Amino acid sequence: MTPSRGPRVCLIVIFLVLIGIVAPSQIVLDLRNGETSGIVDLFRQTPTRASLRRLESDLESKCRLAQAVRPLVQYARFVLLQDAGDQALLGRDGWFFYRPAVQYLVEPVRSVPVRAYPETPHGVTTNYYLAQDSHWSPEGLRKAAEVVARRLLDSGWVEKGSVKYETKPISIKRYGDVLRMIRVPQVERLYEPEQINCTQVVNTKTGKPYVDDPNSPVLVLGDSFLRIFERDEPGSGGFIAHLAHNLGFGLTSIVNDGGASTLVRQQLARKPALLKGKKVVVWEFVERDIRFGTEGWQVIPLP
Repeated sequence: MTPSRGPRVCLIVIFLVLIGIVAPSQIVLDLRNGETSGIVDLFRQTPTRASLRRLESDLESKCRLAQAVRPLVQYARFVLLQDAGDQALLGRDGWFFYRPAVQYLVEPVRSVPVRAYPETPHGVTTNYYLAQDSHWSPEGLRKAAEVVARRLLDSGWVEKGSVKYETKPISIKRYGDVLRMIRVPQVERLYEPEQINCTQVVNTKTGKPYVDDPNSPVLVLGDSFLRIFERDEPGSGGFIAHLAHNLGFGLTSIVNDGGASTLVRQQLARKPALLKGKKVVVWEFVERDIRFGTEGWQVIPLP
């Protein structure tokens, strides 16, 4: 949505007022502390790109007034211009999107969607992703676990185990990671925490939540899509636990937030014993990591 001329003019005025207040106040504070002001130095020599960047960095880290007013300016940008910052994008109907994921979609070398609005086939809404979060919903991860388990069993790569699991419904409330990336409490307060209906996987025999098995024939590698609901609230309710539920045996796993492209393989290289007795490695990573993965795609020798 394109903001009207009025809000844009209002925001420009706010910025000009802040510039007129922040710069003089910072000069006074620097002189009072016996320091040379970077703002004054800027006018003693011809400004360069490097000097402007240093000044910007200094103001961000040292200017107390700038740090105090920045959340208010970001809040004004959000309300007036729907600008959610560097990491988030505001969608419709209370949906938020992770900016690098959208960037991956719209820049050249376009690929398949990594996350979209919920579809409504035959009048039934199916939400495979969370509205405020960059990750899949409990329904989405359960569907993925069913598909992967069926592929492993139908291919004959593993056999159905004898461990009995059952699921226990648990409802949680939380703000999504994309909303929290805005880092402005005033913006968070505009929204209610998202209510999420999870299912925790429980060992039927012991009554305890699912735990990994280091001797499993299946090793699972992945990023925060494997961490969500599994290693954070409610626990044992993520993809790994539900895959184990469908296979009938525990799994071995390595999870690294944002590091499924290279970091999980580096961890595996440091712990080669985890490969002992493994028949299958299931490797999950978000598609945008093909281009934007942490540490890129390094060649990691494995035993």
